[in-house]
Amino acid sequence: MDINGSKIEAIAVKNNVDRFNTLLAQGCVYTLHEVRFDPNWEEAVEFRNIGHRYECILNNRTRVEPYTLHIQFPLYPKHLMPIHEVYRRPNKTFVDVAGVVVHWCELEHVGHRKTYREVILMDTRFNLIVVGIWCELLERYAVSLQSAGNNKHVIIGTMLKLNKRHRCLETSDHTIFAFNPNHLESRELQAFQRSLIRGNRDLRFVNRFIEKRWAYLATVV
Repeated sequence: MDINGSKIEAIAVKNNVDRFNTLLAQGCVYTLHEVRFDPNWEEAVEFRNIGHRYECILNNRTRVEPYTLHIQFPLYPKHLMPIHEVYRRPNKTFVDVAGVVVHWCELEHVGHRKTYREVILMDTRFNLIVVGIWCELLERYAVSLQSAGNNKHVIIGTMLKLNKRHRCLETSDHTIFAFNPNHLESRELQAFQRSLIRGNRDLRFVNRFIEKRWAYLATVV
């Protein structure tokens, strides 16, 4: 048994010997409940395998559970979908993407008390994709999204739902945004982001992209 990096001997006596022989296996890790700690008698220490000042007593009340680590999910997916592959996916499927914010659209009111706003993301190949953000996430990420729009931040969006009819991604109840995150694909976008901030790229094609999209939406909405 390991207590704060040291070893302590666990002892079962009388009827508990057979019970713990059945419950415990060498090399396995357990959580033990309702144990007792007693000091070792000086004359008994020399007969112990471990010279600890205390011994752990396993008694009738002691309960044993296999020790399992909590499942650790990564904060962001390791692999994100390239923007140019998004529209190959079936409609209404979930995707995770990363890109530099190159346009922060006007706030829209959609339906009763629902607000909606779009950002346009671009990758290093100058592929563009629209991400529509619905009211609750707009409120949750209000400051971060405003800053991202003003400063061309890198964004990772997870669990975004593909809307082929409107040619965009939309937030879902499970969407999470990360801004300038420590992620492999985010780091690859950062050099590109700096060149955009310095004005080394002509982004007039973004406005043409927006105009074409709104012209298309006028035919389907």
